[in-house]
Amino acid sequence: MHNRLPWWSGALALMAAIALTTVADGKPWPIPPDFHDAHWRPDQCEAPRFDHAVVEFQNTWSNLAYLAVGLLILYRRPGLLGAMAGVNLCIVSLFSGWYHASLQPLAQAYDVGWIYAVILSMCAYGVRRRVSRSATVALAILPAAIGLTVSFLKANGAWRADSTKLTLGLLAVLAVIVGRTLLDFDPKPRALFACAIAMPALLSAVFRFGDGRGHFLCDPTAALQAHALWHLFGALALAMTYNVLALAGDPCEAILPAHSAHPPTE
Repeated sequence: MHNRLPWWSGALALMAAIALTTVADGKPWPIPPDFHDAHWRPDQCEAPRFDHAVVEFQNTWSNLAYLAVGLLILYRRPGLLGAMAGVNLCIVSLFSGWYHASLQPLAQAYDVGWIYAVILSMCAYGVRRRVSRSATVALAILPAAIGLTVSFLKANGAWRADSTKLTLGLLAVLAVIVGRTLLDFDPKPRALFACAIAMPALLSAVFRFGDGRGHFLCDPTAALQAHALWHLFGALALAMTYNVLALAGDPCEAILPAHSAHPPTE
């Protein structure tokens, strides 16, 4: 019997996201102490507007893509590990939206911490068929606990790990889990599912590493920012990842059910 979360938990997350990214306090945000110039930042390209309630408009609203994926997962009412993946996606949309709306260090700490939580939640969901029922609860709680710990340490200046390298390492672990799961499918759906994950993941990587001052996709005033596109395609890649992991064991939990693509029965 699956643990269930009510569908309205996603609706509450949506209302919280809207409140967080639009209301703020209506006052200009303080310029962070590590900014040498209030009009640009070296790592991301959208021109910040500290006299607005939302400092980076595109980079803020594009986080609704993570929220949408989280809501879709919760709508399917998966088991505990799937539900926690959906919840953590909703949470990262809030924290990342908060960060890009304000560019404040505290918000960045929670943004980074919950990126780890999301990836670890997906890993936990991917191995759910290989763990005992007693271990399921621990795997459900652990990603958020790690995210909260990292956020606290980073906020207090005690977290020194390279966020990009650690994220790539966690994504490599997730890729191994997904790759092993794909082997359970017949060749044709296996290839289709692999492409469905790889294509948005590749595009998200291009936009992520093409962003930033001096990089080939940088245009501070562009109508479509590379970092925002990273959010959009990253969310799509995570949605397709979840979908494949769901189809491999619990097709009723999949965002896009594909009854003819179930793994072959042994």
